[in-house]
Amino acid sequence: MSAFPWFSDLAEHLADGSLALWVGGDVPQTLIGVPTCQALAADLAQRYGLATGLPLAEVAQRLARRGQRWEFTDFLQRTLGAADHGPQSWHALLASLPVSHFIATAYDDLLARALRAGSRPFDHLVQAGQVALRTPRAVGLIQLYGWVAQPDTLVVTENDHLQLWENAAKKALLDRVRHSGGASSADSGARPDRSHVQATVGQHPGPFRALTPAAYAVAPGLSMAAQAVWEDRHIHILEAAPLAVVERLHELGNRPQSM
Repeated sequence: MSAFPWFSDLAEHLADGSLALWVGGDVPQTLIGVPTCQALAADLAQRYGLATGLPLAEVAQRLARRGQRWEFTDFLQRTLGAADHGPQSWHALLASLPVSHFIATAYDDLLARALRAGSRPFDHLVQAGQVALRTPRAVGLIQLYGWVAQPDTLVVTENDHLQLWENAAKKALLDRVRHSGGASSADSGARPDRSHVQATVGQHPGPFRALTPAAYAVAPGLSMAAQAVWEDRHIHILEAAPLAVVERLHELGNRPQSM
């Protein structure tokens, strides 16, 4: 398939269980059933008279400077933790993939609930203290930016993001992310497990760079110049819609193995 130039590589990593999948918070709301990070930012900005078009981290940072961190924390809890939100077919597709880790940057627990509904053994890792209690051979779901049900774990503001990889309280959790194959651009000293390969859906590559032999990001619509920048960082861009990529991964992951 011309739209999936790297899928032969992804298929191999999916087959041997070495694929770590980053899942972002900007998959279209029609797929995930809750507002995207950009929609959350727009709503918050309108409520508090801030400029429109700002990313969520900047909106939250401006509120934090006013001493109003509780405002956006409460907003995220009420918006994303509403009782009528439930896992969508998108989450069920993700939960069916035979990946080694999910690294989620969304703040909801819809993927965790989809994994639970599928009776798949998994560890829902939100705080560093949970890492030592991991279940052998279970898939790891790491909520890197926290979970709205545990507001002290949330990474929302610009400062939160800048300080994340130096946060001693999150060290065990961050080490687990490094082991799975991903790290931030600020973490140049990391030594990830080279047996893992990372792929990203639901967000642009953002501040992340590949510390594995190869990484892939679903980022349709990027200019050729922008794609070249990410290629220089060993991140291959998949020019396809997130749902199409996940459906293709699902097909590959459920293909009968030849003897």
